[in-house]
Amino acid sequence: MPVVAMPDGAQVSFPDNMPSSAIRDLISQKFPEVGQAFAKQRLAEGLRAGQNGDDATYRAAAFRTNQGVPAAGATDAAIQGATLGFGDEISAAARAPIDMVKRGESFSEAYNHNLAAERDRLAKYQQENPKTALAAQAAGGLVVPVGE
Repeated sequence: MPVVAMPDGAQVSFPDNMPSSAIRDLISQKFPEVGQAFAKQRLAEGLRAGQNGDDATYRAAAFRTNQGVPAAGATDAAIQGATLGFGDEISAAARAPIDMVKRGESFSEAYNHNLAAERDRLAKYQQENPKTALAAQAAGGLVVPVGE
């Protein structure tokens, strides 16, 4: 039986056949601050592997994201078109210095977290509103001057 030291110093035994993810979930329920640390670690590992986090992971990790703001969806799609697809990168870079201070991260970490959140949010909007997203992105692209 694996014995795990809890954050309060108690030693707890778990069954041999219990998956480590189940142990982690139980500890997270009992000690929410540990749950946030696990979520931050999972998100950081996912970002390093090129994966975007889901809404629950961002909330658990206490990262400020714009997830679930449908009114901003069409505007964001138009900005993506007007910036030739760089709107998410621009937004992530603009917010990174603020998040560096708020979360104590390096610029690169804050930028990557914000970029993943922006891309998740845009992808969610595009899945839920494919025609509106395409129209907004195309309209935004018309704003870009194309020569003389």
